[in-house]
Amino acid sequence: MNPSNPMRPLLFACHLFPALLCAAGSAPLACQQIVRYPDLPGSRVSGLSTVQNESPQLLVGSQAELEQEWLTAPEKLTFRSEILGEDRTILVRLPEEYDRTTRKYPVLYVLDAEYFFQQAVSAVQFGSELGYDKGQHPIPELIVVGIVNVDRDRDYTPTYAPEQSNGRLSFPTSGRAGVFQRFLEEEVFPLVESRYRAHADRTLSGWSLGGLFTVHTYLNNASLCSRYLAISPSLWWDDSVTVRDTRELLRRGGTVAPKRLVVTLGTLEGGDMDGSVRKNFAPLLTNQGTSDLPFTLVEIPDEGHDYVPYKAFYEGLLAAYDDWIVPQEVLRRGLIAVEAFFERLTNRYGHPVDVPLSVYRLLSTTLPDIESALEVAHLAVSEYPHSSVARIALGRLQQMARDKAGARETLNKALELELERPVPQSENIRGIRARLRALESG
Repeated sequence: MNPSNPMRPLLFACHLFPALLCAAGSAPLACQQIVRYPDLPGSRVSGLSTVQNESPQLLVGSQAELEQEWLTAPEKLTFRSEILGEDRTILVRLPEEYDRTTRKYPVLYVLDAEYFFQQAVSAVQFGSELGYDKGQHPIPELIVVGIVNVDRDRDYTPTYAPEQSNGRLSFPTSGRAGVFQRFLEEEVFPLVESRYRAHADRTLSGWSLGGLFTVHTYLNNASLCSRYLAISPSLWWDDSVTVRDTRELLRRGGTVAPKRLVVTLGTLEGGDMDGSVRKNFAPLLTNQGTSDLPFTLVEIPDEGHDYVPYKAFYEGLLAAYDDWIVPQEVLRRGLIAVEAFFERLTNRYGHPVDVPLSVYRLLSTTLPDIESALEVAHLAVSEYPHSSVARIALGRLQQMARDKAGARETLNKALELELERPVPQSENIRGIRARLRALESG
């Protein structure tokens, strides 16, 4: 294998995540199929047709049915962009419980999907779906949408600046970031939000030039997304034009949008990255000294530019959702306080935010009296009826309350649901069976 091959990270990831090969643009795969769809309402996407005069269609890579796959395999959608005048491909990974609920989900959009889709999915899955942790998941469940490149130099750069050093023509197609913003706003976002149960609560993420595009969009078209995660953004671009424009805006008394902006940078990144991001851009926003400007610079220890994204997705998402974790004092005040906390998030995020199962579970173990804990556990089961974890928590409390019949029924259903999961968790199975044996022997 050629170590300089830019597809190497993707091919390595596909050893564990075979469906990603659909994005590589290589030989046709068995997982790829053509599914016909009419034009989607509210979207400018016209679809594709391989036979003239036939109905428009999307190319969709079906979800792989892998017995040992604990990561939900992505869909691959290829469609014709009227704005860009070319075919474009996106990858979509749905939350683990998506098919078992009717809930809508916020969306993480990932630029450079052929490199970073898997890293982003791993960060989201670990932060929102972790099975062995007994605390609150630090980020909400997210739909992850990866946008595969055609010409990143063209799409991610805000100005035409073909010569970046020594008079060399390095970026001859640069300067079309505004058009790419229209592509996202008028084609990608409507497609995703009409095809999936997706909120218009969007987080845009990008690395390097993709990070430059992310910051540029935040500064110039912030209403597109709710949060922005810029990983090692190339703010050196065009003699640091983005930094200069931001400084001039603030000097004139202007303001930037009160949207969440998280910028990450590896501690080993020096040179232009250090100068443009750490020494010039970050101080401009940090020194504003207002709570209406939720800006965070996250330093990733011992990482340079090329390998920082893997850690930066997780750390950056934690910072982007730093208002998600329920404080201990709220938990101690009980269910009403917890529901009020998520009602405030509903108002802040602009869409309904349900109390997560992990919070119900944590609350049921925090409350001092068994009656209140049982109330919470029953509510969790009603809100998450297909969750084995919710029923395990309820069964444990019923057993403590000496409700043997109720505990037996609840735990048997929990075992049934656990065994239906794509990859059942052995610890859950052992725990359920141990409790059932204790009920029989007691």
